[in-house]
Amino acid sequence: MIFRLLLSLLLLQACGHKNHPPKQAPKEPTISKTKILKPEQVTSQKPKSQKPSFESKISPLPSKEKPPLPLKEEKAIPPQDHLLEADRLYKEKKYEEAESSYQKAIEASNELTAEASFKLGLLYYDQADWNRAIIYFTESYDLSKKFAQQAKYFEGSAYYAKRYREPAMEAFKTAIQLNTTSALTAASKNFLNRLENIEEKKWSYVASFGYAHDTNLTLVATTGLLNDPEVSNATSSSNNFLFEPTYKKSFGLENFFSASYLLYVSWQWNRNHRGYNVYRQGLSSSIQMPWHLGGEVTTTLKGLADFTMAGINQGQHEQTDEDTRTLSVHEDLFLIHEVSPFNNFKVGLPLHFGNYDFKSGHDAEDRDSLVYEAGIDGTYFLGSKQKWASLGYLFLKDHTAGITYDAYHHKFTYGFFHPFFAKTFFKFYGSTIRKLFSNNADNRNDLEYTFQNSLLGTLGTFAATTSLTYVKNSSSVGRYDYDRLLVAFNLTKTF
Repeated sequence: MIFRLLLSLLLLQACGHKNHPPKQAPKEPTISKTKILKPEQVTSQKPKSQKPSFESKISPLPSKEKPPLPLKEEKAIPPQDHLLEADRLYKEKKYEEAESSYQKAIEASNELTAEASFKLGLLYYDQADWNRAIIYFTESYDLSKKFAQQAKYFEGSAYYAKRYREPAMEAFKTAIQLNTTSALTAASKNFLNRLENIEEKKWSYVASFGYAHDTNLTLVATTGLLNDPEVSNATSSSNNFLFEPTYKKSFGLENFFSASYLLYVSWQWNRNHRGYNVYRQGLSSSIQMPWHLGGEVTTTLKGLADFTMAGINQGQHEQTDEDTRTLSVHEDLFLIHEVSPFNNFKVGLPLHFGNYDFKSGHDAEDRDSLVYEAGIDGTYFLGSKQKWASLGYLFLKDHTAGITYDAYHHKFTYGFFHPFFAKTFFKFYGSTIRKLFSNNADNRNDLEYTFQNSLLGTLGTFAATTSLTYVKNSSSVGRYDYDRLLVAFNLTKTF
């Protein structure tokens, strides 16, 4: 028993020493040396990581605004690529697209302007647009000698096609002097020799036979040009013959003088079951002088003088009571200013002054007139000028027998010219004209529609034309309200 008590005391003493170690004396505090950091070292130290707060664990709501798209860098097309693309389109005869690419090459690089201008001239040359071809050949020649001989050779060929002898000879002479390519030099000598040995054709003749059927015959107004057309509301038909010899003489580059005699006869002209023979003969002369003012700006001055004798003789029916002869002198002066601000678009500024003096005939004094016209029109061409549309405005003042008439025309025209088969061509023309008359002209307000279809066939110097024309005029004045259908056929010989 005593032994068990002693053993328990020993175990209790051992457990007490293990749980309560002896206390040690506290150590004296020591101050450690701190390392001083430089400013740049402070900023480079990483901050101690902290536990994220509750708010930082919540992700923000997505923004409704779309982030801006990154800008794409547009690569500029090298000018040479425009030129190569134009050459490819030109070979494929896609003239309109090739023309645009050549223009881009001209705008993109001064170094390529001479080559692109020359090739643009060739493009117009292939389409028989001689005037534009000459402009670009001249520009290419002035800019660089690389294409100088070629430009002068084709410039001479374009003038040759226009039958302008003197400027063609000058261009071929320059091409021979340059002598860059032996083949072009030989060809230029050949053309020059031909032009020097062949006399310029000064006389030409046109003869025409035709038939016309008109459902609403147009009459010539006895007073005032603005009263035209006045109609008789009668169907008519006629056979006609025209003969016109013309003398033409060029001087300078593109200036020429021409004079012609006209004989026109219409027989078996039936109207209201009455027969007439109508004739007209006269002499006319004109001078035309165009000036190229740089680029595609052209001003043309044209003067025309016409001395005409016309009349209606008694026909095959005795009841015909009309027998009249008219002698008149007309002088006209035209000034046309044309500008092409960009491809396939042309702006025209026409001015016209006319004096119509009736020496004899029915109411001759009442038919004398002075006419002034001024206007502006813009024309847009599609393709090689085979399709076009034009919008214009014309102001006209007519002074007849002491009375002044004013007119304002708003005109829209359109049409196309397209090969049909072989050497046959189809042509369509349409126009819509709003005509406003004032100042002693009954304050007329007319709307005129015109549609014309024609089929032209050529064989050498012969040409056959069939045309169908429909005109409808709605007017606020009854006697000018009409519609008209004209069918005509003509066979023409030029020699």
